[in-house]
Amino acid sequence: MPKKPMTPPATALHLLIKHLPIAFGTDALLALGNIFSYAIADDLVQEFFIHPGLWLYGPFASGKTTLARLLAACWSPESKIERATLGNSSSNVALTRILHRNPNRPVIFDEYRHRMPDTEALERLLRGAAERSLTMKVTTLHAKKGDFLRTLTTPIVCGENRSRDAATASRYLGIRMVKPLLVSANRRRASWELLKVIHGDLPRVGRWLKTLRGDMRATVIPKTRTMAAHSGRPRQTIAACVAMESLLFAMRAAGIAPTAAFLTKLGTREQFHCEK
Repeated sequence: MPKKPMTPPATALHLLIKHLPIAFGTDALLALGNIFSYAIADDLVQEFFIHPGLWLYGPFASGKTTLARLLAACWSPESKIERATLGNSSSNVALTRILHRNPNRPVIFDEYRHRMPDTEALERLLRGAAERSLTMKVTTLHAKKGDFLRTLTTPIVCGENRSRDAATASRYLGIRMVKPLLVSANRRRASWELLKVIHGDLPRVGRWLKTLRGDMRATVIPKTRTMAAHSGRPRQTIAACVAMESLLFAMRAAGIAPTAAFLTKLGTREQFHCEK
């Protein structure tokens, strides 16, 4: 049986930008930009002491985990995307291990809710992941003396609620999952089916962005620095601006010229997230 031809990164990016808003709403584009920023995660931490994460929240069956898996596939094949269900089944040590063994690759923390065991420790872990500042001593039976786990990536968090902790929430770009207005169910389904077709080729987008890391850093960081300097809520501004500028950089690098209407719509959503 002949293999399916590979989708070029620029073509996959074009299809993502066209069909994500139809299937998941306009804010899904900012979520995509956040995922692209993993290419310069270390540079963002060095400059702003934070690599903003992504927090998808909304009612049951609103597409949170589906979108998270699609976005994470830009950096890892489906079979290698690590996912943990928050709550009784996942200890903070287990979550830290996941964050340690996936440097600058998205992982998914699912089923977040306000009332969970040891919520304070979980919030501290999520903040430490965004800042790459949390280290945890390994105390298992086979651990070597002096072994430590360090958070090396920022997770995609999915749940019905967003964090009530203001410090945690400011370190994540919060996207509320709602059905796109004025889009029929058939059109949404058609867009989702097309996105599934290119799903396996999405890791090539991440590898392509890695080759452009220097140019991306030189474009995204100065613009974000300027926006944050004039904002009364710098962390929220950094999260929203990094997402928007990373998306626009990838589009232009792929030869996709954003229209004035597109920039207006995206800028409106960015401003909304800066003020949240």
